[in-house]
Amino acid sequence: MPTRNLEEIHPSLLSWIQRHAKFNRSWDELLLRGLLEGRGEPCSEILVAWERGLHTLGEGGRMESPYLLELSDTCFGTVSAGAAQATLPGDGRRVVVIGRFVWGGALGMDERGRLYSSDGDEWIALAEHPAVYLARLALTGAAEEEQRLNLVLPGREQVGLLAERLGVAEITAASDDLQRFWQSGTLLLHEGDLDAPAASVVHALAGPPDVARLIGACSALGLSGAFVHRQKEPAIAPLARRPDGCPHAVWFRHRPRFGRGDGWVAWIDGSDPPAIEEVCIVDGYWVSRAEWPSGCTVEHVAPWVEGLPGRGEARLFRLGFRRDLRRMCHAEELDALFVRHGLPSTPAVHAFERRLGGLWCPLREGAALLSFGAFQMLAFEREAVDHASWAKDSATLEDGAVWPRVRFQGAPLVPVGSDVEATLYMSPEGTLLRHDWILDEVDVLGEDPIEYLERRLVSMESS
Repeated sequence: MPTRNLEEIHPSLLSWIQRHAKFNRSWDELLLRGLLEGRGEPCSEILVAWERGLHTLGEGGRMESPYLLELSDTCFGTVSAGAAQATLPGDGRRVVVIGRFVWGGALGMDERGRLYSSDGDEWIALAEHPAVYLARLALTGAAEEEQRLNLVLPGREQVGLLAERLGVAEITAASDDLQRFWQSGTLLLHEGDLDAPAASVVHALAGPPDVARLIGACSALGLSGAFVHRQKEPAIAPLARRPDGCPHAVWFRHRPRFGRGDGWVAWIDGSDPPAIEEVCIVDGYWVSRAEWPSGCTVEHVAPWVEGLPGRGEARLFRLGFRRDLRRMCHAEELDALFVRHGLPSTPAVHAFERRLGGLWCPLREGAALLSFGAFQMLAFEREAVDHASWAKDSATLEDGAVWPRVRFQGAPLVPVGSDVEATLYMSPEGTLLRHDWILDEVDVLGEDPIEYLERRLVSMESS
């Protein structure tokens, strides 16, 4: 049975929440009930008990928020959130908006107490109860504050074996049918992402006393994985050929969450304090190297583009662009990707991929401010979500609901890049098109993508 009240959360976690959250003491149960009932929405006792508990938890805390509780980017408080209602697609159940994210998303609760989140397009189940989610926020927040090593391991099938090998116990206050958490000492394991519990990954976090044991366990189980990077902007160096094998005794295979790559994650022998090295290799080239906990990262990816004048190349460097081998693929791999997505393979798209594939200007993990290449558009899940959403709502594009298999004026398109609030497509004839999300208009950019790139670089540098 998942946690249904704050008292079931460990006192140390509650204390951490009280130190790090902001509160508001002005909670009124009659106001809450009256607001919901006045809108024809029953006020559940589960909701009342939850908010009463938050009000009690906030006594003595910092009263600096318009919400009952504000922790990181998550805010709880039905009245402050507007007490709006929504209907879950598919089953018709109603949710009451009981909180907001700082970035604008909503938190909703159904009559059973299950917590959902929405970015405006759909509702995703987060936890069986808000208290479960709050416990997860505290666990991951404390780990991030301590700057623990965070490994992301693809798949969830072996998380039980990993937990058993590490001797970590399941945390009932943070676990339910959607997502489970385990902890012992500085070790913390959890399925999925905090904002996407169903994601097919496992996060394994460890502080200095336990990093060697974590690396050893992953190695023994034959797992693969990668760092979750939270460090300064990496330096760029020339491409380097692959080194001869991993130089360390305890290591396991590196596998990036997004894109291509090989290599290793290894405990650096004899380091004091313990340190971890990550190396990524693509097509025989050593394209990145990172260390934990120093945060020093070097990426051997330079923003070169064939046919771009020297002044354009200089702008690429100044604006922070990269030409990343991890975001590129061979023609055979690209054709296989097109087959999986039901997209046409044309000489024009392949020529575009050779000239510009893998070029991008980073915005956030897994997504780009400006990017070029069909492979990175289709293979990077965080890149694809916004494009699919805006295509679905478009009245200009045809078949937008089955993105990326969209059409324009009857012609099938291939997504080949992203721009600010826009998707770049290529027609079968090789014409570059730009779908503006806000205006829902398609602009014809011509057949030379280099000309478009030059114009965008000039506008970006002058803005």
